[in-house]
Amino acid sequence: TEEDLPMIQKMTEGGLKEEFLEMSKLLFKDYQEAHEIANMMWDGMKADNPYIDMIKGYADTLSDILADKEWWDQMHETVMCMYDAIADGDHELAKMYRINFPREEAESFYEKLHLAMHKVVSSSYFGDAVKTIAEAAFEEVLSIDVDSCFMEAEVVLLKLRDRIAEIPLEEEIFLFQTMCRKTLDMMMIGKAPELERLVDSVVGILMDFSFWKEWDKYISAAPQMSYEVARMVAVENSLLSEGCLDHPNPFTCFVMVGADNFLQMVEHIADDLEAGDVDHEAEVVRQAIKGMKTIN
Repeated sequence: TEEDLPMIQKMTEGGLKEEFLEMSKLLFKDYQEAHEIANMMWDGMKADNPYIDMIKGYADTLSDILADKEWWDQMHETVMCMYDAIADGDHELAKMYRINFPREEAESFYEKLHLAMHKVVSSSYFGDAVKTIAEAAFEEVLSIDVDSCFMEAEVVLLKLRDRIAEIPLEEEIFLFQTMCRKTLDMMMIGKAPELERLVDSVVGILMDFSFWKEWDKYISAAPQMSYEVARMVAVENSLLSEGCLDHPNPFTCFVMVGADNFLQMVEHIADDLEAGDVDHEAEVVRQAIKGMKTIN
């Protein structure tokens, strides 16, 4: 009966707001402590950064492990075996591989990449290059104004706290409980005929085979629809690489262009290390970090 249903909770207006504000005081206290700890860490690393020599040690160890060309030959064979396992199938992914990534082109690409990477890690300058790059990266990162970052984040958090505090939580909870009382609770005791008819109607639709047949068509078409939407967004926002707009499969073209650019980058690094030019790579890292810091 209606008397057996749970009572709607009565709350004091503003009570939840006070609890939330008290909790936020503790959170902002922890935030201030985190700010102080971050400053201490930043100042400590500026004075003496223990990670640089540690990174060089890891790089030297990695170079000793990966300098063996036989390991790279085995890696190349493994990659091509994986390619064959995918491309030899009779599914859509296999067909896409065979059309867009012919085996000869894929093998040539992986061979060039493996040779360039082996050239990089086996270079006698590899450890020094990693150290120089790490020093450049730390130099740019440690130039970040920690106080400014924390203050800007705190302003955002304070605004968020004030907006949440403006929400009449007690009223919203009361309305939700009232809605449940008039719908689900009343249906449980057989006093919500309109809702019962709605549920019966939904169940009837779900039991109809034609519904699931149409649903299956929709799900089957969803990947193609998603692809077309993504393609349209990429074209409108100029996200595709140059020359890929007219390609039959622009996303495949985008991946291939990105892979070629990555290969050229690795080969360029290999040539720099072979010439002993480690400062050039450090400057590239500096410029990349500066570019990220200028992003609003």
